[in-house]
Amino acid sequence: MAEIDATITEGIAEAINDPLLQGLSGLARGWIHLARGNFDRAIGVLQGVRVLGQDLHQRHFIDIYIALALLSQGKICAAALQFRESLLLAAEVLNYRGMAGSIEGCGYLCATLGFFADAVRYLEVARRIRERTHVPLFSFWLPHHRAAEVLLRQSLTDAEYSTQRLAGGAMREEDAANEVLERLQAFATVDEKKPLGS
Repeated sequence: MAEIDATITEGIAEAINDPLLQGLSGLARGWIHLARGNFDRAIGVLQGVRVLGQDLHQRHFIDIYIALALLSQGKICAAALQFRESLLLAAEVLNYRGMAGSIEGCGYLCATLGFFADAVRYLEVARRIRERTHVPLFSFWLPHHRAAEVLLRQSLTDAEYSTQRLAGGAMREEDAANEVLERLQAFATVDEKKPLGS
């Protein structure tokens, strides 16, 4: 059904030459590719429609899904830069749920790179924002989220995990966003060919 709807929307967008609708239909097509694990296709489609139209909210969402696709491919530096770009744009348009997505992305990167305590804190901040805004995780986020949670539970004791969740629960969202911006900038320079700390 999603495939049919996306195809119809793409056809209408092209027929009336509407950049905003073209961007929206490209975003929907990117979602479909993400859900199917076609990350190269998702990135290609999303990058192709990113600058269409003037809707900064739409552009922010396109950025965050590009970042998620890059993360799925293990491209740490590129994903970090894209999550950072998305966070800056979400802050510009005051999209708190969007900010939470980038904070989550940084949490996934922290877990991958061995910064387990920070990962727990960031994921807790994002969880709190999701709860307040009543926006759940989309299906193609779940594998990343579950993998991070498993890794964190394996890497930290129950007491350590609980302590960091409490710390994340006590963080001001603005402070978390500023900290994440710095962390994402640092991750963007990670040498992906060397083990962490080498």
